[in-house]
Amino acid sequence: MTWTIDLVRRRPSLCQWDWIVDFRGAFDDDAEAYHLSRVAAAFTMPREPAWSLLISLDPYLYLWAQAMDAQFPNRKHLVVTTREEADLKLRQVRRAVIA
Repeated sequence: MTWTIDLVRRRPSLCQWDWIVDFRGAFDDDAEAYHLSRVAAAFTMPREPAWSLLISLDPYLYLWAQAMDAQFPNRKHLVVTTREEADLKLRQVRRAVIA
């Protein structure tokens, strides 16, 4: 996850964006649970609520998502299984904020 840290340090405004991250493929970097606090420290708190949609078939990723919710203020992490589901869920949560 060092690429994420480098990315948000170079462009802090990206912390304000909603993210869709596909975990279904193999990562060839150091993506491990113990890096979570380093990634969280690099993120600035979004002014408005933001979401990270995590695409995965792992039935237990929701536990990691809950831990991430606690470490990333004003950002909610949701687990979905497809890109289409991520797009739909993001539209739903965004619509709920606007309403």
